[in-house]
Amino acid sequence: MRTWPGAAVAATLTLASHSLAVEPEAADATAVFNAGTADAERGRDAVAKSWAGRVEGESAVLRWRPGIVNIGGDLNRAISRGPYILQTTKDGVASFSVGFYQTVWVRDPDDMAWRVLLDGGASTLAKLSDRVAAEAWVVAQAMSDCAAGSSP
Repeated sequence: MRTWPGAAVAATLTLASHSLAVEPEAADATAVFNAGTADAERGRDAVAKSWAGRVEGESAVLRWRPGIVNIGGDLNRAISRGPYILQTTKDGVASFSVGFYQTVWVRDPDDMAWRVLLDGGASTLAKLSDRVAAEAWVVAQAMSDCAAGSSP
């Protein structure tokens, strides 16, 4: 088993994914978002444009955190998975959905920055009654491998 700094990697990847709206370079040039769907967004520019409103809270409010992060055998590939809350508003009424996301990361050999390669939902959305219920659901989800530990 290889020991790796799970908490540091998880924090780095989370910060990189949250910065997509203001720093499109956080996505690989060939990134695919909504991966595994017919509505996949392809390429850094398309992803940044689509995600700008989501991350900034204009079209929806999206909050997420890693629950697990694993690094590949060559140390330049990683996968993160965790819970998210999607809040949308229609006619002044907020709606809350929760689920899991999954992101595949690549580390750029030139600047060693982690970039999103593939990102998409990893579960079916579940609608919850309000923000308190949605946040309670996220808190209840496991945080494994993110505290520091080992990876096979």
